[in-house]
Amino acid sequence: MAVPKIPARWLRAFSNRTYLPALLALAVVCAAGFYAEQQNATIHHQSERARVQQEAGMLKSRLEGQVNGDYQRLRGLAAMLATEPDMEQARFSRIAAQVLEGKTTIRHIAAAPGLVVSLVYPVKGNEPVIGLDYNQNAAQRAAAHRVRDSGDMVLAGPVNLVQGGSGFIYRLPIFTGSGTDRKFWGILSAVVATGTLYTETGINGNKGGLEIALTGQDGTGPSGRQFFGVPDMLTGDPVLLDINLPVGSWKLAARPQGGWQSVPGNLWKLRLGLLAAAALVVFPTFLAGRLSAARQTVIGKLRRREAELEAVGNATRRTRK
Repeated sequence: MAVPKIPARWLRAFSNRTYLPALLALAVVCAAGFYAEQQNATIHHQSERARVQQEAGMLKSRLEGQVNGDYQRLRGLAAMLATEPDMEQARFSRIAAQVLEGKTTIRHIAAAPGLVVSLVYPVKGNEPVIGLDYNQNAAQRAAAHRVRDSGDMVLAGPVNLVQGGSGFIYRLPIFTGSGTDRKFWGILSAVVATGTLYTETGINGNKGGLEIALTGQDGTGPSGRQFFGVPDMLTGDPVLLDINLPVGSWKLAARPQGGWQSVPGNLWKLRLGLLAAAALVVFPTFLAGRLSAARQTVIGKLRRREAELEAVGNATRRTRK
């Protein structure tokens, strides 16, 4: 491809020192504009991440508050069962009703002495659960044994529920007696519908304009499977926050709706501002250079005219002699 030729008059203009200040001013303005665009992109990205961090932090607080609040309710009920291991259904229903008063996402509660469900609340709609033997149910056996052996609460899910739908299951071990008389009584379980938890905490339909993902199924933290949100979230440099559960954790990932902006929204406003600033700096400098060049040209002509007049005068004087 042929290289375009630069007009000779342009070369003469560039070689003229009169225009050197304008060229230097243009170079400085271009460098300043490039730096300003880089800084603007950095500031925009940092501001966007800070906004996402703030919105995601609010979701984290609501999730942790809801999960841990429900856990504390269940701990109180588990303590009563430990002191009243022969509690009957009627008393269990009264106490469970009090436990579920107020803002909670718990939908069902069940107690399984000897790992066989015999106490439920509410009874209506949970009839299929009564008599469920965790030892005989392949889907429940491993989790029940994990709770019994660990002695800690386990938050499982999301899982498919016997009652239908999906949800999270809190399982708390209950022990009676103390010291050498301490023995395993059974498990207290509570079901939280996934949709209820997501809606109450703002994960569903969040108003912050975020895309959300949750990983750590069964409270296994960042190494666990993703169970909610955009599938490719973790590959898009999201903001990451730990959701601390009573035992274990989830990982929350967040980014703006549609992903991070590669170009700041104010880029063209910035460029127009820089162009206006460049015009205010470069044009006066260029004009001053042109005026200086014109002045030098006039001075040069006057000097040549003076030299010519002086030469004529000298010739005249020599002739008279």
